[in-house]
Amino acid sequence: MDIDDPENTRLQEPPGHADNEIGVLVRSTNQHLQALGDNLRQVREAEGRLQFHSEQLESTVAERTRELSRSVQQLQAAQRQLIESEKLAALGGLVAGVAHEVNTPLGIAVTASSVLSEALADLRTQFQAQTLTSDSFQALLELAQDSNAMLASNIARAAKLISDFKQTAVDQVSEARCEFEVQQALEALIASLHPETRKVPVTVELDCESGLHMRSLPGVLTQVVANLIINSVRHAFADTPEARITLRIRSQGEGVELDYRDNGCGVPAALHERIFEPFFTTRRGTGGTGLGLNIVYNLVTRKLQGRLEFHSEEGAGVHFLLWLPRRLESAEPA
Repeated sequence: MDIDDPENTRLQEPPGHADNEIGVLVRSTNQHLQALGDNLRQVREAEGRLQFHSEQLESTVAERTRELSRSVQQLQAAQRQLIESEKLAALGGLVAGVAHEVNTPLGIAVTASSVLSEALADLRTQFQAQTLTSDSFQALLELAQDSNAMLASNIARAAKLISDFKQTAVDQVSEARCEFEVQQALEALIASLHPETRKVPVTVELDCESGLHMRSLPGVLTQVVANLIINSVRHAFADTPEARITLRIRSQGEGVELDYRDNGCGVPAALHERIFEPFFTTRRGTGGTGLGLNIVYNLVTRKLQGRLEFHSEEGAGVHFLLWLPRRLESAEPA
């Protein structure tokens, strides 16, 4: 049957039989042949649309899979950077935290990918069995589109988490002096520390002067702030119902003032003189190394050539006041 040229398929009515049963039978047969040809053409058109959407869906799944693979590789690269750099020892736990955070959107993405594959297989099965109807095709197409949207949004969410973490990790291992926007650097850091801060949970409030730039060491600055936040998370909030950390950054003359506070348990006055000593910790045997605040002090006073003050009252939180030169023109002093 030639569905592209229906006239070649039509039966010719024998002369003189227009009004008898033969003529009626020929005309009826031609009507059925025409209807069959119409149906076959619709099936062929549906096959073309199905093939197009199948290729499109397969391409989307392949691209999302590649993106997922790249994201995992980026996370693994960032993890290796953390392990290889001794100065990031205080942030080592972030890797597991970020992996846990990323697991949820990636799990949803894997589920959506499975649904997408099943919908595609169902389409093929119905088409091959010639049971594909317009309604079922539309329903399966909508399911595929919903799954694709879910896949895209969750991969984007995972990519954002990895991007924040990767930026922080890259900044931390870099000691190149450069111009940077303070608020942008600290926002990325705080986002990457979310797996740590939500354990308490603690709210981190950033109040930074708009458009404030420094020419300094962004990696060192973010490590200082990261160590302060992690120190608060691990030591300050055991009995604090609404844990809060505030960071206020303002320009001050030729420098920048960073005011860090938490509303935790504070530090007894008898320990104030030892707070920056290496290996001093109140958590010996529970994972505390006693190096966190010592690293902060050395980074601020040597790498960033700034000043650091500490104030605290037991039961009233801690207060670190940092002054840093806005333009770091010389290398670390000997």
